Formats: sequence, C-alpha cells, structure tokens
Amino acid sequence: VFRWILDIGGTHNFAGLGQRVFVELVNLARDDDSALPLEPYTVRQEVNTALAGENGDIADIVLESDSAVIVIENYGTSDGHGHGYKRYLAFSERDKKTGAVILLCAEEDAALQTHGWENATVVTYERILDRLIPELDRDPAYAKENGEQYAFIRQLHRKYANGRGR
Repeated sequence: VFRWILDIGGTHNFAGLGQRVFVELVNLARDDDSALPLEPYTVRQEVNTALAGENGDIADIVLESDSAVIVIENYGTSDGHGHGYKRYLAFSERDKKTGAVILLCAEEDAALQTHGWENATVVTYERILDRLIPELDRDPAYAKENGEQYAFIRQLHRKYANGRGR
C-alpha cells in the first residue's frame, strides 16, 4: 500500500503528493544540510541491497532520484527484524548520492531499534496519513473524481490513527 502511495504514477491519481509528504517527514528528522531533495523518485519494491558475493538482504521499498536514495524497511514495529542497517545505509550512499535509511511502521518503539537501527529515521503510517489526507481535502474535486482511492486512504487512516495500528 505504501509503495502505491509513494509512486508518482500510482492509480491514486495524486501524482507526487505521497512522495512529497513522505520526504518532508523524513527531512524533519534530518539536519538542513542533509535534507533529502524534493524531486521525483523512482519507486522499487523488494530490492536486494547486498554487494556481489554477499548473502541477500532485501529492502521493502527503495526510492531513488538523480541525487538521493532512500531505503525503506516496512514492518509493523520500528525494528530492523534481522536486516542489516549498515548494508542498507551503504546501498543508499552508493554512487556518492545522499542516502537515508527509514523504518516505515505502524508503531514506533525505540527499545526495539538496535544493531544500528537506532540511527534510522522512523516514519509511522499515521504520520503519513495525517499529512496526506488534509492535502487531498484541499482539492475538493479529488474525492469526487477518485472516490474509491479517497475512501481507501481514509479507511487506512482510521485504522492507524491514534495508535490503533496493532
């Protein structure tokens, strides 16, 4: 679902809005000099971040632009659940791009963030949807023209708002 929201060409029909909301949330946790650009990103799912000859380590979502790479581990809680934070970071910074490793989750629990994951930025589903819905509501035609998509996104928000993501 969140890959769909982040995809500029998604059938949600709000173009780059999902990416912009997501990158703005990530940038809130970063210094101004390390802010990620608000430029179009390609979206890939299930990307192997391992170097040649290493065991595979599959990231759930990768956003890539001309100057930045964002590697996302999408899981119910904010932990790396066996994935390699350092490997994800190295993958994101390859080719001298600005890199970021993000834990996208329903519930944030800092105590679960170990083995480097304490350095990852956490973005919850609720925070994305809390920002996305008001943006969609600013366009009165959106809900009329995209009723199913709008209803689905509102339903997601109801599920994950106020800590109900469990």
